[in-house]
Amino acid sequence: MADNETLERRTTRRDVLLLGASGLVTLVGFGCRRAGAVVAAHPSVPLSTPALEEGPFWVGETGAAFHRSDLRANLDGTNVQSGLPLHLEMTVSHVRHGVVTPLPNAFVYLWSVNALGVYSDEAQERTARETYLRGYQVTDARGRVRFLTLYPGWYGGRTVHIHARVRTYPQNDPARQPSSDFETQLFFDDAVTDHVLRTVSPYNQRRGRDTTNRTDHVYIGAALDGTRARDSGALTTLHVAEDGGHARASFHMVLDLSKHARPGMPPGGFGGPPPGPPPGGFGGPPPGPPPDGFGGPPPPGD
Repeated sequence: MADNETLERRTTRRDVLLLGASGLVTLVGFGCRRAGAVVAAHPSVPLSTPALEEGPFWVGETGAAFHRSDLRANLDGTNVQSGLPLHLEMTVSHVRHGVVTPLPNAFVYLWSVNALGVYSDEAQERTARETYLRGYQVTDARGRVRFLTLYPGWYGGRTVHIHARVRTYPQNDPARQPSSDFETQLFFDDAVTDHVLRTVSPYNQRRGRDTTNRTDHVYIGAALDGTRARDSGALTTLHVAEDGGHARASFHMVLDLSKHARPGMPPGGFGGPPPGPPPGGFGGPPPGPPPDGFGGPPPPGD
């Protein structure tokens, strides 16, 4: 099959098993004709998604105004960021005693740099009070959320990545102390990133990227929760497909909430609610496959 041939060219069997550990993985690279290959988790691979460092650019974007799916502009609609639109569908699940179930009512936060490698709301970046590329969604009954963001650019010392945080609350009440708090980072295949940085504006206005996945301390490092001793980023790498001038990716995040309980956090915490389940756990269908090539029509309304 074409999909399997492409997979073998891009990753080793070991890599595939590692990626499968993070859930229902749609193995689609630029140039694949269709999505849909699903890889089962290997018994020797940690079942839960590795926790990775929060980083210094979380600013507590937990207010109701940040509850949005399209992150490309400031909250007031100004300063729309240019770059390659990225449609990201995530499924969040909880694993308990080896059983994986969907996690509804979980707050999923994303934040990342723009195409030129700049975070919003950072004084040192001269973006104070800007709010682009920050926001959250709440998982539905199947543990799913969808975002429209941008393929991130790069900045010195880090490979290209998106920060993700998941929080749950007692009785789904964000005014109470969070019952769990999980942070990780989502990565991209370096070949895809190189293609975007070389061919897409405004990414191609900059040169000199100094860090790739293989030299990034977070990607090659250990998970904070002990689930992985090294190369944690291999378990949180997104597989991107082209779709009519847009990019699409999906990711299944599997959390062991018992490892991320935060009973001592202040009321209101950083902002987000609780758990629940995707139907059939790993047995449910992966997020819908994208059409192939940048030649397809863009998604409605974008």
